[in-house]
Amino acid sequence: MRGKSIFTGLLSLGPEDYLTEIFVRTLKRDPKLRRAFVEYLVREHKEIEGVSEIESIESQPSYGGDCPDVEIRALDGRERRIEIFIESKVDSREHDKQLPRYASLLDTSVREGKVDVGLLVYLTRDYDPKNEDDILPTGNHVQVEFGQKRWSDVHKWLIASLPTLDAAERAWPKELATYLEDNAMDAPTRFTPDNLEGLSKLPDTIRVLEACLDGEPSDKLRSLGNGVRNEGTCSSNLLNGQVFCYWSGCDRADFWVEIGFHFRDEYPDVYVWIGALPKHPLQEKIVQATREHVALNVGRWEADLRGEAKGMWAKRSLLSFINEGDQLDDLRRWVIDRLEDLDAFKANHPELPWRKQ
Repeated sequence: MRGKSIFTGLLSLGPEDYLTEIFVRTLKRDPKLRRAFVEYLVREHKEIEGVSEIESIESQPSYGGDCPDVEIRALDGRERRIEIFIESKVDSREHDKQLPRYASLLDTSVREGKVDVGLLVYLTRDYDPKNEDDILPTGNHVQVEFGQKRWSDVHKWLIASLPTLDAAERAWPKELATYLEDNAMDAPTRFTPDNLEGLSKLPDTIRVLEACLDGEPSDKLRSLGNGVRNEGTCSSNLLNGQVFCYWSGCDRADFWVEIGFHFRDEYPDVYVWIGALPKHPLQEKIVQATREHVALNVGRWEADLRGEAKGMWAKRSLLSFINEGDQLDDLRRWVIDRLEDLDAFKANHPELPWRKQ
């Protein structure tokens, strides 16, 4: 029986796992690029002296309940065995002490004599600084090292590597670089006139966004949540030019409701979202409840299973409000209407871990 195409398998993945798979497959196709990438990773780490051989590169290896995104095995210039874990984040942040757990796995491999040096790399789209003292096993900072990079760094390395490849070898790496650019994971190198114009209008834009969400929408959001962080109040952020949102935890910070704006398409969307991270012990039950709600409210809500945080959302393009008489009032009423949907969702699912008011 013929197996499924690798492209069919990729269809079911969220953005983080999808990027991991296409990145690893790109490296596997080209030994020259693969070696250059490993040399790029290790060159800042004093305990690893170059790379003499790449033994393997795999995505999503399983270590019991732990599954780092990428595992690389290699030999350095002194023929010492190196094991590298890469944990990649695109739409989410580290959760449930992933990095210390992965560092501990590497430490165990060193102590058991399976490898000589371990390296853990935290690779992110967004700025998410970490302190290695909170991650590496106590007393073993020599055999296990920690490093951080952003996908924009990898994009810059990839672009610089293209001229070293033969014409036939450039196709996949070039497509990968374009994919990173399409998804805002490249590194801007200069201001454009549009950037400068946008910056001058940014304070006014933020005031308009806040005016849409303050007042009754925020009060409604707070009544749904009243979570642990910020003592149940709403918090706002403008993250990487992607999202401006207020959020409130339902019982703890990893099960929450969010209202705000997405800036990923040509025209921003206003949205209302509810869901949970994998570290929440009831994520599966929460996601199942959102699926039932979506099935009963086709056209108003849709499942959001793209990243590690899974749930459902309702969204509408800001362009659709242009012809309304009082655009901001109509937008607020749309948000409140969807939050009232969540009131009904909460009433229909008392088994979920709602925080008692």
